[in-house]
Amino acid sequence: MCYMKLSDLYQSLDKNGRKALAEKAGVDPGYLWQIATQWRGKKPSVDVIGRLVRSDRRLKASDLIAEFSEVAPELKEAEHV
Repeated sequence: MCYMKLSDLYQSLDKNGRKALAEKAGVDPGYLWQIATQWRGKKPSVDVIGRLVRSDRRLKASDLIAEFSEVAPELKEAEHV
């Protein structure tokens, strides 16, 4: 099985697939977009990560935690200044 980042999975889904994932995870499709794109630094709670993992077997909790724990590139650059 191939595990994916939420951002990659989201991009691979069509509109209906995104809506279905949001419904299975119990989140609004707009919120799913926000966390998948990390709009304005938006990150899911541990509860939402769990619901996403249970909603799609291509998602793995440890991968999502790593994805949302990454420091934004612009912050990494600022650390080295």
